[in-house]
Amino acid sequence: MHDELIRRLNETKTMSIVGMCKNAGKTTMLNWLLTGGHLRGTLGLTSIGRDGESTDVVTGTEKPGIFVREGTLIATAKDMLRLGDVTKEILMTTGIPTPLGEVVILRARSAGYGYTPAAASAPWAGSSGGRYGPCRR
Repeated sequence: MHDELIRRLNETKTMSIVGMCKNAGKTTMLNWLLTGGHLRGTLGLTSIGRDGESTDVVTGTEKPGIFVREGTLIATAKDMLRLGDVTKEILMTTGIPTPLGEVVILRARSAGYGYTPAAASAPWAGSSGGRYGPCRR
């Protein structure tokens, strides 16, 4: 079953990790996919929530970080570029405003922990269907 799941995941071009509540294991599943060497190719990450922060802003509980490998593409808000320990290369700015700054696209130039807060108030966020997680180019 495990090998079949990994095979199917690697055949998928876009995937979402969705949970219907807080602390459902979305970040844990994402980290399993990212750190276990399970996925091949260039990955792109974005979120419509707050992901990768060390403490949950709602419950005050500790949260797992998001470990990204070198080469991962990340869409995040400009004000969040200072967080995380990934060396970042900004590929483009989008002109899409959010409360945390313009959405920027970056490439991780080193492996490390990243923080991918959402652009939840961006005009397109509501139509994303709750998409979260890795998608390959």
